[in-house]
Amino acid sequence: MKGWRTIVVGLGIAIGPAALGYLGDVDWASYVGPTTAFFISGAITVFMRFVTNTPVGQKY
Repeated sequence: MKGWRTIVVGLGIAIGPAALGYLGDVDWASYVGPTTAFFISGAITVFMRFVTNTPVGQKY
């Protein structure tokens, strides 16, 4: 993922504020419950661990 960092950060800066504004307005309780939200956040965390290539806690 090293070659994509600049692109990911740039997209995050460009799209992040608008996406957060949209996501903040969505009534998430009508779509998912608290238990599902925990599972989704855990799955995202596990996914992010798989797309990194450095050991946990070490500098690249």
